[in-house]
Amino acid sequence: MDYVDALKVIKSGKPYPMYVIIGEEDYFREEAVNSLVERFVNKNTIDFNLDILMGEDIEGQFLYNRLISFPLMSEKRCLIIKGADALNADAKKALIKYIENPVKSTVLIIESEKVNLQEKVFSELKNKSFLFEFKRLYPRQLSFWIVNYIGERRKKISKEVVETLIEMTNSSLREITNEIEKIILYIGERKIINKEDILEITGGSKLYNIFELMDSIGAKNLTRALKIVDKMIERGELPSIIIRMLSRHITLLMKVKEYKDKFDVEVISKKLGIKKFFLKNYLIQSENFSESELERCFNYLLHSDILVKRGVKNLKLLMNILIYLITGSEVSKNEKNFDLEDINKKFEIFRELSEFYLVR
Repeated sequence: MDYVDALKVIKSGKPYPMYVIIGEEDYFREEAVNSLVERFVNKNTIDFNLDILMGEDIEGQFLYNRLISFPLMSEKRCLIIKGADALNADAKKALIKYIENPVKSTVLIIESEKVNLQEKVFSELKNKSFLFEFKRLYPRQLSFWIVNYIGERRKKISKEVVETLIEMTNSSLREITNEIEKIILYIGERKIINKEDILEITGGSKLYNIFELMDSIGAKNLTRALKIVDKMIERGELPSIIIRMLSRHITLLMKVKEYKDKFDVEVISKKLGIKKFFLKNYLIQSENFSESELERCFNYLLHSDILVKRGVKNLKLLMNILIYLITGSEVSKNEKNFDLEDINKKFEIFRELSEFYLVR
């Protein structure tokens, strides 16, 4: 059985009372565990019917009591043990006791990079559970997976470009998916990912690219944001493209802020077309801004774009002022627009405070 078949069993195959999910590839392990939770636990009662325990912290009696607990307003409940290789002797005894007579309404999920399958507790689990080890994919499997993943995102990539992507990352699916999502955001409506896109996002400029800039702004880290935008301008990045990408980022933060109290993460993910893993970062960043701040940021970006198109001479200065303003400068809450004269006024404030911020 390969990883494709294993994920099919986990998502919709014969149900098991216990699952053991191990292996080096943490991306697949996480996908498997999330799929099991979605399959067996009603999302409306998940707060009552899902326990996540860390192996090194579990006491035997506590573990056993949680395992034999009954679900609330649901047919099933899930108990996940992460890092099961760190279970102490007392917890292992409790687990062996449970394995001998499992509760039908409990789905036990063991998730760990590795366990000793020769040890009694895991040997017992192996015989009475669905066990699969998600190993690192071979190069051919990895290429196939990347093409399929990108295809699901309605984009295309050639074999040669896939090889470039693999070369520029460490072959970890976690890192590869991170880079793919950044690339898809970077190319916008364009359907085909080319080699230049890979080099731009994952190449030598990785520390100073648009995504690092967006994250720095989202965290309101002025010092780092200024450093990144300076490097980008020096490297020949077009301010118009930087502004476009930042505008999209601010727009997404506005939508996340609007949706987060209305919908759960799964619904928001589908509405915005953002994978749940990446949505976490948007949710965190949205907390750093009020609605009025985000509106003001969007207006600063809009008018900066106009200034760029008008041919403002000192683009580096303009971008520095823009970054200063959208990372949290002290401005009037009623302020919506600015022009060249206003830029000059703001620069006086920026010049006085920049040394203080940069030292920090």
